[in-house]
Amino acid sequence: LLHTDFYDIDHIYPQSAVKDDSFDNRVLVKRELNAAKKDRYPLAEDVRKAMRPFWTELKKRGFISDEKYRRLTRNTPFTDSERADFIARQLVETGQAAKIVAGLLRRRYGDDRVVYVKAGNVSAFRQAQRLLPDGRQMQEGACRNMDTRQDPLFVKCRDVNDFHHAKDAYLNIVVGNVYHTKFTRDPLRFVRSGQTYSMNCVFDYDVSRRGETAWVAGEEGTILTVRRMMRKNNILVTRFAREATGGLFDQQIKAKGKGQTPIKQGDPRMTVEKYGGYNKIKTAYFAFVEYVKGKKHVRSLEAIYIMDKQRYESDPLRFFTEKYARKDSKIQILKILIPKIKIDALFSFDGFRMNISSRSGDDIIYKNANQLVVAPEQAQYVKQLSKYLKRCKSEGRNVEITAFDGIDVESNIALYQLLTEKLGKTPYSIKYKTPLRTLETHAQHFKELPLATQCKVLMEILRLFGTNDTQSDTEGKKTLESFCGKKSIGRAITSKNLSGYAGHSFLLIHQSVTGVFEKRIDLLGDEF
Repeated sequence: LLHTDFYDIDHIYPQSAVKDDSFDNRVLVKRELNAAKKDRYPLAEDVRKAMRPFWTELKKRGFISDEKYRRLTRNTPFTDSERADFIARQLVETGQAAKIVAGLLRRRYGDDRVVYVKAGNVSAFRQAQRLLPDGRQMQEGACRNMDTRQDPLFVKCRDVNDFHHAKDAYLNIVVGNVYHTKFTRDPLRFVRSGQTYSMNCVFDYDVSRRGETAWVAGEEGTILTVRRMMRKNNILVTRFAREATGGLFDQQIKAKGKGQTPIKQGDPRMTVEKYGGYNKIKTAYFAFVEYVKGKKHVRSLEAIYIMDKQRYESDPLRFFTEKYARKDSKIQILKILIPKIKIDALFSFDGFRMNISSRSGDDIIYKNANQLVVAPEQAQYVKQLSKYLKRCKSEGRNVEITAFDGIDVESNIALYQLLTEKLGKTPYSIKYKTPLRTLETHAQHFKELPLATQCKVLMEILRLFGTNDTQSDTEGKKTLESFCGKKSIGRAITSKNLSGYAGHSFLLIHQSVTGVFEKRIDLLGDEF
């Protein structure tokens, strides 16, 4: 092994000119030679002469590419055109999706108002925010060669909540505005202007042009505003309510006696009892209806299947009259209260917000719509767990946990306790009483689990707080079943019969796109 006190990984093209961390631009060098090289290019003539035979042999044997060999042996400095091209790479996103979106924006707003932002620049900005051992936040330019780690406030974690989308959008605006103000739309003109710059130190200096200031350097500058914005967790999250389309049901035919719908609906002889049928009928949307059964007035959320949608929309009242008549001739339909409630529409049950998702028998299944909020340090730890489990999945086994993973038993127990406490508080305590009891009952068992198993259990518990699928995957089901005897530990469910929730608050909430404005409909009230 090579000792890190004597060797560095250096860039052939200096980072001051271009941000290129590809294998073609990185080499292993002696530390003292690296310090002497600084940001000069091409490499020193004596180094090139001494190493060319060795590099030639490496290229011949396929250990380095032609491009890497060309960069190592080149004897001319960068031209203005090349430097401008390096800058342009940091300003223009080359992905086809980005180009299409940019084209649409140009048609709407004009070319002068479209600014590209490279995702790599935003990622580098996040990495450049550091935390000292004493807890002080600093930017990389002010603490180079010091013992630091990434500031947890700027760690992007997708497994805790959806706020990373909004914070990423904000950082894209910050970083994109700085690069755009610094280098303008014409990089070649900027290079020929003779201004000094380093692509590795863009945020170490003030950035302004024509009276517009995009960045004030230093710990008392713009970074204070950025940190304040990144700490905010009062972000409005909305979900697009939609009408589902696609397949009518699962295409696999079930055996006789099983299935939800006959193989051939038009033929009364093709019963499920005799010939089986199709399962998992897909729901297009829901309807809210009121009917009378005996002396009881019942309000019910009814699934409208994709296969029945056309028949329902042609005559909603007749559709339900015939549907209920097949079940119970005593049922009388009074009114279609709300003809269409789309998939992912927002509901509130006693303050617990949830998006309607699907149905299972007489139950309605929802997605949790309450964003989990934890401290940045805890979100950073969750990301470390996620990265470790991805390594395990890629190798198909529990890989050894090292000091570089940053995972330990004490931190796992602390996270388990935190998630348990969250379940015991509103809004989660409204719908997740059973998962809370499960976690409390198995707290001691969790402490005794192997470290790798603890990591898996914690990530499955986090699914409960997620806003998409709250159910475990196949591997997760096995993990939870061995841990607490259950394949999943929580699901937001209500009966389709809402009349049984008298005394509770049950609201349908129509949101504006931004979530700023809301219209609430009391499904148990007298407004219908």
